[in-house]
Amino acid sequence: MANDSLYDALIRTYTNPTKMSILFLLAGNEKMTVTTMAKYVNVSRSNLYHYVSQLVDDGLLNEPEVVPRKNYVEKYYTLNRETFKSIDAREYTKRMKTLDSSEMKALVSSTLMAHSVQLKLAAENVSKAGPKLLKIVSEWMLAYPYSMTFSTLNASSVDIAYSHIEGMYQEMTTKNQKEEDLQSQEIGLLAISLLPIEISRPTDE
Repeated sequence: MANDSLYDALIRTYTNPTKMSILFLLAGNEKMTVTTMAKYVNVSRSNLYHYVSQLVDDGLLNEPEVVPRKNYVEKYYTLNRETFKSIDAREYTKRMKTLDSSEMKALVSSTLMAHSVQLKLAAENVSKAGPKLLKIVSEWMLAYPYSMTFSTLNASSVDIAYSHIEGMYQEMTTKNQKEEDLQSQEIGLLAISLLPIEISRPTDE
């Protein structure tokens, strides 16, 4: 995909709640079929196939892995991680600055809706957790009782928070790349949203 086409595809995807939900689902799962995705995304299966096909055409998803079954075939979709690694944050930010108010509203709304899909999947995984995983999760929650929190910040505080989050992410990424004995079971979901709105006051005064 040409460079310009990649960023155009990102904007189209990030402003579409269904496409964003698909990306969020696949970010937390190695691979999924459209049938499985349909359990979490509230659109018809035919529309879901349409959106998945567009994401494949845009290079954001890989071509499906076809697995023959007895009387049918299953198609498993995965994120094209190489495409996402090639994204230049500065170029993406430049494109973001060209969005009008309606496009920006769609992008923020799509992101929040996609978060809700990811949290729904996480809740289901917890409900299905076996004794071993549940013990780990319980110990973790007791050790970090404020791991789930909510707060509002002024603009300068958001800037401070973002700088810390960016440094924390870089540190975690470096550690994961060097770590040789990682746990096979991931138990933490880190979801941080910094939004320039006060959720309790969604309309202008």
